[in-house]
Amino acid sequence: MRQPAEGRSRSQKPQPRHTGRVPDLRLLVDDVAFAVRAVLVCQRDGKLLVESGDYPFQNLPGGALLTGEALADGAAREWHEETGLKAQVVRLLGLVENFFKLNGRCWHELGFYFGVDAQDALPDEPFVVADNTANVLKWVDPLAVMDRPTYPTAALKLLDVPEGKFRHIINREAERPPAQDLRLDVHGTAFQLRVHLIYVQDGQLLTNTVPGSGFGFLPGGSVLLNEDSLTAARREFHEETGLHAQSARLVGIAEGFDCRTNRQQLGLCYRVETEERLPTRAFPVRDHDELQMQWVPLAEVESKPVHPRGLSKMLDVPEGGVEHSVTVWDTV
Repeated sequence: MRQPAEGRSRSQKPQPRHTGRVPDLRLLVDDVAFAVRAVLVCQRDGKLLVESGDYPFQNLPGGALLTGEALADGAAREWHEETGLKAQVVRLLGLVENFFKLNGRCWHELGFYFGVDAQDALPDEPFVVADNTANVLKWVDPLAVMDRPTYPTAALKLLDVPEGKFRHIINREAERPPAQDLRLDVHGTAFQLRVHLIYVQDGQLLTNTVPGSGFGFLPGGSVLLNEDSLTAARREFHEETGLHAQSARLVGIAEGFDCRTNRQQLGLCYRVETEERLPTRAFPVRDHDELQMQWVPLAEVESKPVHPRGLSKMLDVPEGGVEHSVTVWDTV
């Protein structure tokens, strides 16, 4: 478990300072392909828009997120690059954590799926992908049996997500033991995939702090390579408190950017419940001697310097919902 960057924060779109070609969040880590993808779900008259090429399956349009890029911006960019059109509506439908093997290589992929309106300008007949003329986009019946399957098949469960709802899917087709922390240097960008733990007891929120620092942050830590975020949330809660989580539910996605130092954090926020109780006073973090657990009254969460910002909106997320925030950190 490691704490996020110290500093104030404000919610706005990130302004990365990269020049030239910005690297994809798609790279080899310990011989496993790790990727964060923004994927588009476009439906019209019962048909689904898919991409097809010289490979034995078809897939939904989309691609790897860029360093310094927010998820929704990545989805809009991918739509424009593939269709030549500006995305009219981009709505977050779900997250598929996909563990699979392709061409002999294991993959750990986080796919964030966004619904996009089917513009009239989209042809009814197959048409060439704007940024990859070897492939075509075409409309298919997602329920029909086809020669080429649509991968990942788990993503087809997102086609009927109701307005205002969100679906989280963990799909395992290949197993490998958890490996290193997903704190990665992606060509100069320090990227972290982190779980944030939201635990409330007696009307107070559990936070971590460096004594004397004047700021706090949610307990949690890096997801491991080959580990899904739900398992990571349960593991981190036990490592830091010694208690076992009775339940853990994804309630938020918190994107954080420090554009001055090229740091980027993708935080998956879990509401954790347990039958046991924690001490009501401040106490040390079990796996990190320099940190201390402290309680913040819920009424004071937004007025206190607690990371990530906007936590109050995640405290009452209904079943099947999710809060999504983008924050640029002001380094102090």
